[in-house]
Amino acid sequence: MPHVRLQYNHCPLLRYSHSNAPRGRPGGRDRVQAEAERVHQASEPWLKPIVLTALHTGMRNGELLSLTWDCIDMTHAFIRLKQTKNGKARALPFNTTLWGLFSGLRMARYLRQDFQQRVSLFKTAGDLI
Repeated sequence: MPHVRLQYNHCPLLRYSHSNAPRGRPGGRDRVQAEAERVHQASEPWLKPIVLTALHTGMRNGELLSLTWDCIDMTHAFIRLKQTKNGKARALPFNTTLWGLFSGLRMARYLRQDFQQRVSLFKTAGDLI
């Protein structure tokens, strides 16, 4: 999937926070979690599921945007990536937060009657999630 350059900031409320404390100091994990929460809250609604998945899995941009429903194993709570940056397939476990997100996205698609296995998991800015 080709990379797309965003035309404007999709997280307009997000401000860069300057921190002089190096990583590894006490409170560092709390700071990272607070920053992750700020990014999620400042994101536009269509972008929130993508941001949440990125924060919980560490997936790369191309991996996130190429996810389809057949990559999501809800029974065993795994995301199965067929192609990664290094060319090898890999499986990522996901937590209850993502299980709830994926269940909600899937149910919304079923209710709209447009659910298909090979359809992209996430919609873009122009589509409804």
